[in-house]
Amino acid sequence: HVVLISTGVGVGPCIGAIEEGLKDATFPSIQLCASFRKQEDVVCEDHLTELAEKNPDKFTWNAIITAECGKISANEEHIKAAMFSRFGDFTIDDVHYH
Repeated sequence: HVVLISTGVGVGPCIGAIEEGLKDATFPSIQLCASFRKQEDVVCEDHLTELAEKNPDKFTWNAIITAECGKISANEEHIKAAMFSRFGDFTIDDVHYH
C-alpha cells in the first residue's frame, strides 16, 4: 500500500504519480491524504474523485482541512488521527516518509 501526503498545490506531482501507478496492474493500492488550509483551497477535487470512482480497489483519497483539525505534522496524535485509522493496525514506527 502506498500512501502519499501532500499540502496545497503539492498535490499536483502526486496526481501524476497516481495516474502512472493506476496504469500498472501490479502497482499496489494508493491512498492520497491531501492537506489544505481551507475547504475552498482544495484543488483537483473533481479529478481525484473521478480517479477514485473509476479505481475503487486501487485508489482512495481524502482532503484534510487544517483550519478545522490543525496541521497533520503538529504532533504524533494528529498524524494518527489523519492517517492511521484508515489503514488498520500499524504504528508511526512502521512508516517511512520524506
